[in-house]
Amino acid sequence: SLFDKMKATIAVVVILFLLTVLSCNGFCPQTSRHCIHPLRSHTSDSQYVAEKLKHREKARAERDFETADRLKTELEAIGYMVKDFADGSSEVYTPPPPPIELEGPTVMNLAHAALGAQSPLQVEVLSAKICERIKKLGEGFSIELSGSKPSDAMFWLAMAGATSSEVFDSLTECTKSEIRRMLAKESTRQIDVLKILERVASCNVVDDELFRMIDNDIYYAHPRSLIWLFRFGSRGRNMKRFSANVVKHQFEDEVNEVESEGDRFEDDSKPLILDIGCGFGTTLLGLKGGLGGNEYDEFNFMGVDLSKNSIRYADGVSKRRNWEGIRFVEDDIFNALEVLKGAYPGTIKAAFVQFPTPYRLESGGNSQLPGKGGFMVNEKLFKGLYELGCEMILVQGNVEDVFLNMIECGSENGYRIVDDEEKLCLQRPFEYNVDELQHFWKSDPNRITARTDRWLKEQAKSYNEEDGVGLLRVEPRNEERFLPIQGLTETEANCILKGVPIFREILRKI
Repeated sequence: SLFDKMKATIAVVVILFLLTVLSCNGFCPQTSRHCIHPLRSHTSDSQYVAEKLKHREKARAERDFETADRLKTELEAIGYMVKDFADGSSEVYTPPPPPIELEGPTVMNLAHAALGAQSPLQVEVLSAKICERIKKLGEGFSIELSGSKPSDAMFWLAMAGATSSEVFDSLTECTKSEIRRMLAKESTRQIDVLKILERVASCNVVDDELFRMIDNDIYYAHPRSLIWLFRFGSRGRNMKRFSANVVKHQFEDEVNEVESEGDRFEDDSKPLILDIGCGFGTTLLGLKGGLGGNEYDEFNFMGVDLSKNSIRYADGVSKRRNWEGIRFVEDDIFNALEVLKGAYPGTIKAAFVQFPTPYRLESGGNSQLPGKGGFMVNEKLFKGLYELGCEMILVQGNVEDVFLNMIECGSENGYRIVDDEEKLCLQRPFEYNVDELQHFWKSDPNRITARTDRWLKEQAKSYNEEDGVGLLRVEPRNEERFLPIQGLTETEANCILKGVPIFREILRKI
């Protein structure tokens, strides 16, 4: 009927009127949410906002706060926030999108779990989960990885032996973004940024842009980066217990380990350099990759240590960097020497015995240290190296009586001390390097430590001037290094920063 047609026409007109009014107030019927005002271009958008802001500032100046509040609400309705200043001016800005909150364990939870993982495969599974989570977080990653957290996660993964370069690259990018944000704030202390870079460097991460963000010469073998490894080695047991509990909640099903490829070298005819009690393997890792070239490619490297955590770190770095000719073995050194006797056809060019855990003095001291009979560097070790045909042994220590004992033991079992003139003529792997570390020393390298003082008092009891028996002493050699600075160990870095005397000597096969 005519009446029905008129009702339908009126309804259409009303609907079109309502849509026009709603669109003028920033409502978008297609998405059912506020969008930018029906401004046809960015220019018209800016003009509209500027006009509204101008009217609002005028209303505020006239103390017409009702109008000012209404205009502010209109701007907020189309996606602009308003910030007022005490001088009567205002500015508008677009707030960042709210961060994405994901369910499940955070990046930091996963990195903790990796530290307590029982197998390399579990570590790689967790690394892949971290990469996936960072991708999902996108630009809102800082909800989980603000400040130093990306570098913390990176450090835990390095300690876990993670070999995925992808996870380190992702966390490096997060670290750079956070450092840029921190440097943009006047309140940021440079020392806080420096600590982040030190921790990243200790993971053997290479990124020139990252390490140039502040004016500090930080690199992998820098004492300030290696000290992070020393601290972890000193306190890592408690962290490992905690992480072992965390990892239980990350794997519902048992993850079976993949059969290892073994510890064979691609070319076992090359001369071998053996690091005994290698710790985190920093000497071999530094020689292999820290020199920026292939200077040591003519050698194979092998590090042996009983610490599972240390070997996982060293092995993870070498595999992440895709280095050939370098292996790290978790084993007793005497077992390792027996294996080398029958399995390595090449020559043993040199062995490093650096900063071994000292034995306990007869007069007491640290009760957790082994007695002298349980000390690793003994007659059996030197005889084993001699039988393998090891040409040279670098001996370094920070405990005077222990160092003297090692030198004496080596001298009685087929080795002699190399004189200073001969040291200058030695070819690689030893390089005479005097000046590079001098500016790091903080105190007198000739100071007597508490351990040395106790040892000297022990000697004094048997001192007999008539028989010509005097106190044994040895000259510290802090500045006289026989390896490049890239071959620094974490214990040596600690000695450098604390000014503890270091004793060094080279023994050569007779």
